[in-house]
Amino acid sequence: MLYFRIINDKVTAIAPELTDGQHQDPTWIARHNIRSFEQAQQIAEQATALHAAMLPAAQRETFIAVDEGNSRWPQFDVQALPKVGDKVSYAFNGDCYPDGEITKISDSKRVIYTSTGHRFYRWRLSGSWLYDRMWYLVPGHIREWNPEL
Repeated sequence: MLYFRIINDKVTAIAPELTDGQHQDPTWIARHNIRSFEQAQQIAEQATALHAAMLPAAQRETFIAVDEGNSRWPQFDVQALPKVGDKVSYAFNGDCYPDGEITKISDSKRVIYTSTGHRFYRWRLSGSWLYDRMWYLVPGHIREWNPEL
């Protein structure tokens, strides 16, 4: 989960975790504080611009707004988009298989291509990418099978 420091409606800092002092600071928000998809989009754009202005190209992140649907809480979120070169695997129901590296991400950020030739499509506005409508993209090379079967 990411935390964003927002002052005067501008993202001024991003953190993967907060210190005790930061938890007490009301300028830091988490995904459960995001009330609309439009707010999530605004935070994602500002966070991406903040990274572009402050970090070298190799460390920059692109952030995307997420809407998981009204039946989920928190419904809205901001997540970092996977990057070209990241090692990934595909998984379903406890089974996980390595799938090479990300070779390309479409301009629309809706399709992720891997070195094995698989294409993962973003499921609606969620933070999930699917291959063959069943297999989920997961970070890292993982070879694991569901032990219950």
